[in-house]
Amino acid sequence: MRSSRAHIVLSVLLILIALALLWLTQRFNHSLDITANARHSISSASEKVLRSLQTPVDVIAVIGPDAQARDAITALVDRLQSIKPDVQLTFINPETNPAAARELDAAPGGEVILRTAGRERRLQNLSERAITNSLRQLTREGERKIAFITGHDERSPIRATNDDWSTVATRLANIGLISREVSLVSEPYLDTD
Repeated sequence: MRSSRAHIVLSVLLILIALALLWLTQRFNHSLDITANARHSISSASEKVLRSLQTPVDVIAVIGPDAQARDAITALVDRLQSIKPDVQLTFINPETNPAAARELDAAPGGEVILRTAGRERRLQNLSERAITNSLRQLTREGERKIAFITGHDERSPIRATNDDWSTVATRLANIGLISREVSLVSEPYLDTD
């Protein structure tokens, strides 16, 4: 008789503990990413950019009915929303809503459009880094330029040969810096605008 009472009390206690844990999981949201390279977490650089944004961000994904692509975009935006809750995601299927896709002037293969503060960037390649770089560019005022001095056989940011700077210029363009060549012979003074 004692042992059956003890089992009943122990069973009730275990049920109460399970209910308390269930209640705590609903009340508090905390996650821990233990995957290799923390691939399900936002990087510190992305977090810094997201926290610096003062305006809401609209993410418009113009893609077909590909469930895998939609799930990937949703997962990425969910990670962004964990830092900045006013990131809004909208899907537009160009096959079922071609008028909306035309109105956005979306690329034929689909694209993701980021909008904030009245400005927008379009991405065909979707990754956290691409979104972070685009958001960083959207928050900058005006264009940023970088000049490569030429005229004495220096490397060029325009030519795509092995010993030129075209790869560097492309990477700079990805973060919003516009590269140009300047010859100090023909332009002795640099334009700072």
